[in-house]
Amino acid sequence: MNCFLPLALLSVCASVASQARSDSVCGRLLNSYESLCSTEDNTALSSVISQGPSGKRGAPGQKGEPGRTGSPAEIDYERVRQIIRRTMEEDNANLGTITHPASSCKHIKRRDANSQNGLYFLQDLEGNVFRTYCDMSTAGGGWSLVASVHENNMKGRCTAGDRWSSEQGYSTTRLHGDGFWENRATYGQASSASSDDYKNSGYYAMNATDIMVWQVPNDTPMNDFESSALLKYHTDNGFLSTYGWNLASLFSVHYNLKAKQYRKYLDNGPAIPITWDRGSNEELLRLYEANTRGEMLPGFVQFRVINHELGAFAFCPGVKIKSGKANVEHPCIGSTSFAGAANYCGDFAARDYGRGWGLSSVLTESVVMIFYR
Repeated sequence: MNCFLPLALLSVCASVASQARSDSVCGRLLNSYESLCSTEDNTALSSVISQGPSGKRGAPGQKGEPGRTGSPAEIDYERVRQIIRRTMEEDNANLGTITHPASSCKHIKRRDANSQNGLYFLQDLEGNVFRTYCDMSTAGGGWSLVASVHENNMKGRCTAGDRWSSEQGYSTTRLHGDGFWENRATYGQASSASSDDYKNSGYYAMNATDIMVWQVPNDTPMNDFESSALLKYHTDNGFLSTYGWNLASLFSVHYNLKAKQYRKYLDNGPAIPITWDRGSNEELLRLYEANTRGEMLPGFVQFRVINHELGAFAFCPGVKIKSGKANVEHPCIGSTSFAGAANYCGDFAARDYGRGWGLSSVLTESVVMIFYR
């Protein structure tokens, strides 16, 4: 038979898709029904849609009487549901693969509640396909790894490897640094995110409402990321929706990272409360020396903070800076090229400063991983 699509099937498909919480499968089924009709499944589909008998021909004459109208098409609703459900199951099984990338790890988790931590293929809003690590267990799961900040040389100040600050050296004229927090550059692989810097296109081309941060010992194998994380925490107030739905927008549009452009105390960016998944405020404070503890409050993440010398620092993991304090180069990471002093420059800036201002080696020798959801 000709594979016409009855209007009644539209309502069936919409009803089934609504019950199954999936519009995409039904839409794909309907949009491709012509090709589907040539397959075994859709031979079955066409067989459950039958036309009623045609009416009798009217008597001959100049004004013949019209024949009777045939009975309306009949649809086996249960068979249609089975075909749509089977199509959905096939979609779910392939979601996150190179041939069927997901929009996010949350998308995969929503489709399959039993999905496991590991590498999946995602496609961002611009059509870029990339492979990244998904955490499917913490706080409901569905977290997409988009970046990691790794300090390859604590003594190298804004040298090779300091992508999140400047690889061009300390400079009083290059006030912006390399702009890695704001730009569209990508680097590295998710599987080695604990051994080097990492940034995928999802960082700037995915929509998210919250972030999660893990602090993982350097060189941890990917399969041990979750179990080895020293500290784990996330935001849950949807703050990214206010700043363009991702961190690239937060920095490039709302809180630029430029030295000597902003006032200390007054021009710091937002401080967002966190929920602890592993660790606590008390545990975090014990990893900082006394002077630095006096500058900050645990239980937050803060963005774009300014130090006494008017250098800008991108991100304060796990803490916010107290009002009237500005020694931010110790707890915060990602400086601009000019940070007020050469020994404040670098991805981890002055985290190893000492003399009451340093951090435990547990933190200085750990990577900061950033996830979206």
